[in-house]
Amino acid sequence: MSTNKSQHFIPRFYLRNFSNKKNGKTISLFNIGKEIFISSASIKHEACSPFFYGTDRVVESNLSVLERIFSELVSHIINLKKLPIHYSKDHFLFLLFIISMASRTEYSAEAMNETMDKTFKTIYKEDPRFKDFIQDFKIGIQNPATYSLGISLQLVPIIFDLEFKLLENKTNTAFITSDNPLIKYNQFLEFKKAFGAITGYGAKGIQIMIPINPNNYIILFDSSVYKIGDRKQKIIPINDSKDIDSLNQLQFISSLKNVYFDDNINENYIANLFNFGKKYLRTKKTNLLESPIYYDSNGNKRKQFATYSEDIKINLNLSFIKILKKSKKYDLGNKLVHVRNENIIKISDLISQKFKTENN
Repeated sequence: MSTNKSQHFIPRFYLRNFSNKKNGKTISLFNIGKEIFISSASIKHEACSPFFYGTDRVVESNLSVLERIFSELVSHIINLKKLPIHYSKDHFLFLLFIISMASRTEYSAEAMNETMDKTFKTIYKEDPRFKDFIQDFKIGIQNPATYSLGISLQLVPIIFDLEFKLLENKTNTAFITSDNPLIKYNQFLEFKKAFGAITGYGAKGIQIMIPINPNNYIILFDSSVYKIGDRKQKIIPINDSKDIDSLNQLQFISSLKNVYFDDNINENYIANLFNFGKKYLRTKKTNLLESPIYYDSNGNKRKQFATYSEDIKINLNLSFIKILKKSKKYDLGNKLVHVRNENIIKISDLISQKFKTENN
């Protein structure tokens, strides 16, 4: 059994970047459920849960190795204002950091179990073995974050084609973060009023954003859809405080329980975020679609199911992001999923199959 009962689902190195007076020990927070503002909380006791990755130390130990690598990579970006070169080793590690910051969270774990529960109950709701009591229990797996982390490596190839830039905060308002800091958004498909899944990693128009300290935000995006600064410009200065407010609102809405920030953020500012964001807070994490009954070529009765995440939609408008004119002509058709790059998906599937074969 692990001697370390408390296991962090947000790395401490990451939270230290938002620490008060850069002391690396304390951080300010707002608990959404209790509506409590705490000016100084110990980072050691934040964004963690008992045996979150299981009672052995295998996952936790492997994560500690990765976190040292990620910490150096993020520090390099912050201090040198230099992003990895495309298709380099650091590019791969950079993308692995991005994916892991979404897959290891408490929000992700709950979303996975919510998906399993909804899927099982929908499929078996008329089964005589379960129908009388199926709503009396919940279906899930132990340590779901461990499973989610396990597929992170297979997801990295899907976002290899995305452009990425660093947003540099030039205003007097600091960036905040949360216990679910990676934001997936899609201004393009929101603008198009697309139905269903719009923030899958392979979706056309995907935007992936995460703050790395109060002054810097990383954004990955579909460059065939958006223009962010000049094409060769890697560092984008943000001078409009409204843009900072919008990104902070997204963090607030994305969170599960807590938002985190340094002592440059005051209670009144957080209250304003709360008043704006509370109507957008998600009451569910996943959606399940059930097709009408149909018959296959052999005459067998069939039905299909599809699950997708509950996305944040606030009609986001950021002054530094423009949707390209050619993209506005894109026809949604009757597609449920709008894939950005079919070849990337095929390559990812091949890697996934190879991964499964080698681990069976």
